[in-house]
Amino acid sequence: MHKIWSLYQNEMIKVSRRKLIWVMGIILIALLLLINMGMKMLYNNDVSSETNTEEVWQNQQLMDQQNLDEIRSQIESGYSYSGEVLLPSQIEELEQEAAVLEYKLSSNYYERCSGQSTTKSLFINITWTLMLNIDRTILFIFCVLIAGTAVSSEISSGSIKSLIIAPVKRWKIFLAKSFMILTMLILGTLFSYGVSALLQGAFFGFDAGLPVVRMAGSAVVETPLFAFMLEHLVLSMFDILVICVFALMLSAVIRSSAASVAISMGVYFIVTDVVRIISMLIDKWWVKYIPFVNFNIQNRILGSASSEIEQILGTGQAASAGTPSIAFSLIYLCVLTIGMYYIAWDSFCRRDIKK
Repeated sequence: MHKIWSLYQNEMIKVSRRKLIWVMGIILIALLLLINMGMKMLYNNDVSSETNTEEVWQNQQLMDQQNLDEIRSQIESGYSYSGEVLLPSQIEELEQEAAVLEYKLSSNYYERCSGQSTTKSLFINITWTLMLNIDRTILFIFCVLIAGTAVSSEISSGSIKSLIIAPVKRWKIFLAKSFMILTMLILGTLFSYGVSALLQGAFFGFDAGLPVVRMAGSAVVETPLFAFMLEHLVLSMFDILVICVFALMLSAVIRSSAASVAISMGVYFIVTDVVRIISMLIDKWWVKYIPFVNFNIQNRILGSASSEIEQILGTGQAASAGTPSIAFSLIYLCVLTIGMYYIAWDSFCRRDIKK
């Protein structure tokens, strides 16, 4: 165990000396700063931000009460507004929406929100959405560059031979590299969220932003906006972890840094979206076995968020008949990740090291 820890420290020292970390960090901070400055300027120029918030929330409460009554009537009758028979899945969706509205109406939700402008809340949600997209993109590129070059770069440069000839088993070297990649993913997630939260709080206030009311299983929960965004970012890192293992596998198997990074990025940015669109058009049972269809776990777990953030983040996506369940996606991606990791492990530990 001591040797693994020493190897892990050595990997962390090597990666910390790479200029890539500091360049990506500076780029991330600069982009997040520009987003907050731009959205703050747009908000200051919006005269509707001075709307009487108390009256707005009173009207919202009345509208939500009307919506709740209409939803209840649909559930009781079993028919939609257009007279169509509601499917069991549609009834369940309406029941969840009704539960969220009942929570808001039975609690002091509207009183607590009455001091906040809906326009300001909208700008905050848009700002958070843009920042989360930047966070995920920069973090993905950063982690794939590290994972895709973890093995191949050292083999091509010949520096791996100094480790191989040492009295250390190969699997310990590979394990140390794996821990390093996982650590950088965790630290990158915390850093990107921390910078985003600090900038959002500095420009719009740490107490600004409406709480998110959503279904969590069979219960309605209310989550502060900052905590909801952290939860969303952490869950979205699962996709990045899968692609990082894929990049690590390519790095160990084909031993080409350029190819490993290029293929991994192409799969994430191009193939994933293409396959997702195709899966929406082809509603078959076998679609759920396509790896990319099982991505976006965060959207399905947080998909019942009943607020403006649902529409902005796109978490309220309607699932087709072929959409896999959350449990299936988690199990499937875990098995897939373990399989790819074993291939990388086997390739690194058994193949000859040649420059």
